[in-house]
Amino acid sequence: MSDKPYLDYKTFLLRRYGAVLQRVPVDLALGCPNRDPDTLEGGCLFCGESGARAAHLQPRMSLADQVRKGIAVARRRYQATEFMAYFQAYTSTNAPIGQLRAMFTEVLETHPFRAVVVSTRPDCLSPGVLDFLGELATRTDLWVELGIQTANNAVLSAMNRGHDFACSAKAAHDLAAHGIHVAAHVILGLPGDDATSRRRTAEKLSRLPLSGIKIHNLHVVSGTALEAMWRRGQIEVWDEHEYAEILMDFLRRLPRDWVVMRLTSDTPTEHLLAPHWWLTKAQFLDYLELQMRQRGWNQGDQCQDGGRKLEGGGWKPEGGGRKPGIINALDLAGRFARRRLRILHIGAESASLALEAFQEAGRGLRCDIHSLMLNTTRTFDERRYPQSWQGLVRQLARERVCETAYASLQVVPGDPRQQIRQFDEPFEVILLEPTHVEASVCMLTADFCRELAALLAPEGVVVANRCSNALWAGLQQAGLHLYLLAPGTGLPEATLAARIRPTGTIELPRHKL
Repeated sequence: MSDKPYLDYKTFLLRRYGAVLQRVPVDLALGCPNRDPDTLEGGCLFCGESGARAAHLQPRMSLADQVRKGIAVARRRYQATEFMAYFQAYTSTNAPIGQLRAMFTEVLETHPFRAVVVSTRPDCLSPGVLDFLGELATRTDLWVELGIQTANNAVLSAMNRGHDFACSAKAAHDLAAHGIHVAAHVILGLPGDDATSRRRTAEKLSRLPLSGIKIHNLHVVSGTALEAMWRRGQIEVWDEHEYAEILMDFLRRLPRDWVVMRLTSDTPTEHLLAPHWWLTKAQFLDYLELQMRQRGWNQGDQCQDGGRKLEGGGWKPEGGGRKPGIINALDLAGRFARRRLRILHIGAESASLALEAFQEAGRGLRCDIHSLMLNTTRTFDERRYPQSWQGLVRQLARERVCETAYASLQVVPGDPRQQIRQFDEPFEVILLEPTHVEASVCMLTADFCRELAALLAPEGVVVANRCSNALWAGLQQAGLHLYLLAPGTGLPEATLAARIRPTGTIELPRHKL
């Protein structure tokens, strides 16, 4: 859960690792398959000669020296204590497998990184590379930042990108199928990429199995092919206020659960031709957040992700397919020896987890669900759910109960702090579904967490699809240990609290209020 109107990277890192991991950039000097390896001619019109190499890295530095220098810079500049390896410059998979394996091994043996990020192109992921990355994902938390830029094929061609959007979609699916987290890199402001095109890009991206987004505004960098176009007056760049309007519209069309890794470009001032902003990066982000809050806008509030399809296959709810959701990932029937479960659901303004559990019943799962709902008006707004769930939502809005041979679901409206006291028997599963701090403050107290723990069966689990340090600390004060579900599987992740470590999880560190 983020306090911002979008899922910012710092909040995500704290939630996932219990610390802010600082990136340590590494340049493998592998160049780009879209450039002539001898003359370095060609490439994308917007790309400079350094290929996004970090400023503190010098040519011909050894990989080990790059790591040591990067860690020293991060410790000095950010007081960082935890790190992730960031294979950044140019295309980090543009080499034979043997060479890649040796280079990655050298970097990862230099420091015990907690995560690895690999930046690459969609057309540089051969079956061998995918297998190598898939193998790496079994040993570390691996992310691939995929340079998609736009879904507009005409713009991609004009920019000399060297691949089309179909190539990007296939790469995203291939990576996800290998258990790798995928984040899309996009540039807003490319010539020819108008408002309609940008919205189509957001829509098409939302159908891919992505976990994050990295957004850059177009920069005109000296020495690029784009420079000549800019000098001829063919390139329009945005000031900070123009870009904020476009960025807000784009964020609103992306799934809410995608982590937003970056929102602006960073180019050394000596190489940046345009735009030149008055606001600093920090000031711009404050302005963006203020504008979204004042307008009541949030990431995903214009995204039809509740009923989205996945490009190239995957979940199609209007066709009756199964959503690869948290309940499915939990495998409750397998965890609890296929007995009929007692499930307690606590929601602020959403019943998605309770509805998902009810829909899973009959596929090996049998359960009785009691759903304590703080705000039933927003909960039963059909527009918030997939088409295939809306009949169930209407029945619950009308009758507050639904039963089948495999499951029952009863809605109990009111303050969960009061309603929880009517239960005496333990629950094998407790589902927590806060939507934001303001609506869920009653779920963030230590006393309430202790009441939850008292109702949890000895082998039971508490599942939260969104969490915060306060909730984490409260659950730990109640005597529960914290775990992360489904890391590296491509399935939605969830925080689990339990007395006994559930299978298929990694333990999270302790948190303090």
